Amino acid sequence: MDSRDFRISRRTRSKINIQDSLFSTDDKFNSYYLQAQEITYKYNNVKETDVPILSASNVNASAILHYIYQNIIDKYLKETNDKFFSNLTTSLKSDNEVENTLTFYSKEFPSPKLSEQFPSIDDFIIETTRGYFIHKVMSFNPAMIKAIKPLIAPDGVVFPKTEQALKDLLGGLKNNGIYNNSIKDDLFTFLITPSILNPDSLFDQIKFILDNWQNFLTDDLKNTLLKAIDHNKEETKPVYSDNNGGHSETYIPHY
Repeated sequence: MDSRDFRISRRTRSKINIQDSLFSTDDKFNSYYLQAQEITYKYNNVKETDVPILSASNVNASAILHYIYQNIIDKYLKETNDKFFSNLTTSLKSDNEVENTLTFYSKEFPSPKLSEQFPSIDDFIIETTRGYFIHKVMSFNPAMIKAIKPLIAPDGVVFPKTEQALKDLLGGLKNNGIYNNSIKDDLFTFLITPSILNPDSLFDQIKFILDNWQNFLTDDLKNTLLKAIDHNKEETKPVYSDNNGGHSETYIPHY
């Protein structure tokens, strides 16, 4: 496929009335934060009162991490195992349990970008499997789940019990819970390593990537990651009174 988008929940898309592709890998990086602002503005205006707000800097950071996951998978397919997903096609077609899981995933987390490219059945299965793989990477990221839960793990979305059959086909989605510095050894654990080491902060994960994944980062992408950190600092810095006797103000993020 020429490009791939961030597959967010159909239910949340419907709630905020956004049906177009979001954070496509062929989008300009400087559009990511603008897209994040639009999503958070719309969501925060329709969410229930007792539900936490979304933060534009968190959504932006998650979208950039998604881009990096896609980029690393491309490199893995090119240099290590170009059949990682395509070899599964025959098995996926003949396994009803796996088919049920992929059908559920593609329905609950659609890809407008994929639909625009009119994929063949085989390409659709491959791309859906790849999307599911990345979804599992994000699901193993506690900081991301907490930060953008409505987008990737909304309440009410429960995968069918047959999901384990698809995990098994993907090599069990290995997770040894240890640092992995080689995509050749275990692609899945490599991708979740930043969240294993920094489970509480997307921005500490970004700092880890800047320090340790230099080979996967262009100069433009490095600058985008640094800007993501700056957006978060700006969004979360407190607003104080003017020292004329007024009380300190509670900070409200600006979108």
